[in-house]
Amino acid sequence: MNGCHINRDLTHVRFNYFCQYFVISAFFVYINPILSTGGLSSTQLGVTALLSHTAATISRLTFGPLVDGTKKRHLVLMGLSLWATVFICAFFWLPRSIEYVYEGSFQSNGMFVSKIIWEDGKPGSNLTVLSESDNHVCWPTFLHKCRREFQNNSMHSKIIFELNLRNISIDGQTAVFEQHRLVQDITTQDKIVAGPDVVLITCQKEVFSRQDNCTMIRNQKPARADPWLFPMASLLRCFVGMAHAPLTNLLDSTTYGILGPDKTHFYGRSRAFGSAGYVFGAVVAGAFISGFSHEGMGRKHKPLPTFASPEISRSPTSNYTSAIVLGGIFALIGTIISGIPSKDVHPMNMELKKALLTALRSPTMLTCLINAFLSGLVYAILFEYQFFIFTQQFNIPPYFMGILVAMIVVSEIPAFFVSGLFIRRFGETVCTSFAHVLFALRLFSFAFFHNYWFYLITDCLFGPAFPLLYNAFANQSAQAGCDTKGVSSGVVASMQALMNATLFGVSLCIGGFVWGTLLDHFTGRQLLYVASGSALCLALLTPLLAFVVGKCFYGKHAPTEKSVRTVNNFDECHDNPKLAVS
Repeated sequence: MNGCHINRDLTHVRFNYFCQYFVISAFFVYINPILSTGGLSSTQLGVTALLSHTAATISRLTFGPLVDGTKKRHLVLMGLSLWATVFICAFFWLPRSIEYVYEGSFQSNGMFVSKIIWEDGKPGSNLTVLSESDNHVCWPTFLHKCRREFQNNSMHSKIIFELNLRNISIDGQTAVFEQHRLVQDITTQDKIVAGPDVVLITCQKEVFSRQDNCTMIRNQKPARADPWLFPMASLLRCFVGMAHAPLTNLLDSTTYGILGPDKTHFYGRSRAFGSAGYVFGAVVAGAFISGFSHEGMGRKHKPLPTFASPEISRSPTSNYTSAIVLGGIFALIGTIISGIPSKDVHPMNMELKKALLTALRSPTMLTCLINAFLSGLVYAILFEYQFFIFTQQFNIPPYFMGILVAMIVVSEIPAFFVSGLFIRRFGETVCTSFAHVLFALRLFSFAFFHNYWFYLITDCLFGPAFPLLYNAFANQSAQAGCDTKGVSSGVVASMQALMNATLFGVSLCIGGFVWGTLLDHFTGRQLLYVASGSALCLALLTPLLAFVVGKCFYGKHAPTEKSVRTVNNFDECHDNPKLAVS
């Protein structure tokens, strides 16, 4: 094939790559923020991650052999893509549960006095007082179903009351509310709400007489979800994960089938469309989410009214409807493209049973799987919760997340090409340890820097961590397959399928649940420090693990990595699909 020749049989596959990876970056990375706006706790998000990744792993192992064994693979692709489209759109019906927090004090006459301060919208700025010419605050005329919150505690009062607006100060900074109705006896009321101390109250509904030419108070927070929402959200995420998870793997299989074993090195050209779709989806979705949220990109520097208490979140109120719309649109486009039949596809039969038996007898593959499992456990905080922590706790606007994704992908592309040279020079163990060090530095930078613009620099510096780690694992799995006598491309591909299932499936099931549970008890910044330390531990554990596993299999005559690479005859694996990845 000429280097400038375009394989027209792959044109629709490449556009499908673009659409499906667009869906991942525009919708799937925002699933946790979307569900959190419905009121799900971090622990509940962890459970949904556990269930969805389990379902996705089963789906990958089920639909892979199914597609490779049928001549109508385009119908399976179209059915899965349509399935994903329907369940992405189903997220529209998940309610957005919001509460409104007010700070103030109850006077002896029962009046509630609330005072706001003005916060500059710039990152890291101090709270300031605004001039009288621009101090129009949207005070509600009625607050419905209010209760008192106890600061520094998740408990709240059982007293339910309502407040009517009685008066607003001349400068507009203070409002006086009258208790309209109490649902409890007067004795309990006196113990809970009376007194001059500053208290926080949360209300389920605000009613305004007018909202023209005034600024809304930044005081929203997700309310506790209805009991039915958690199982419904879990089912939705499982179904959409089962539908979309096999698509990228099946597109890989289709691409290799069209290219054939002699031209797998051209795989990267098709996969580049996926990277472009991922970057484009992240940038477009971030811009739309910021633009249609309560505070759009054009208003980010406008001073906003809020309250002085640190208990009140000052994160922007984001509307993730745009992520659902964009994900649904491009999933539908992918459905249409998937219906185009692919010509001259040479199937590559997966031999999972033989690969599993080989993995249990191969020290190289066993080391690879253990390393992949531990890596997935630690880095699940990035794979699963990076967007959630950054947008919900670090107050990073979604449009910046798109820029950050574009930066990391740009830094990873050359790293994927160069990492193969480093692996051949230094070996998989050294490169895996070095990748863990880079991951540790990247996680530390996320936790250490409070100005998120520094992340652009650190992602460029430490971005090669994932390409180096993944290529080291891919090389080990391919080497383990080539060690088998009478090797076939199906065994090598199955070995890599096991590695991917371990890194992105099994470990994410457990890691997503563990990190989600911890997020209910610790801040994201604290957990990023913990993950950084864990990555350093993995860097030290990797050579020790390789040594111990080698001793268990070979005793005192354990070969070195260099000797293994010299003895192996990789000519038997010239059709190994891994070579196209690196």
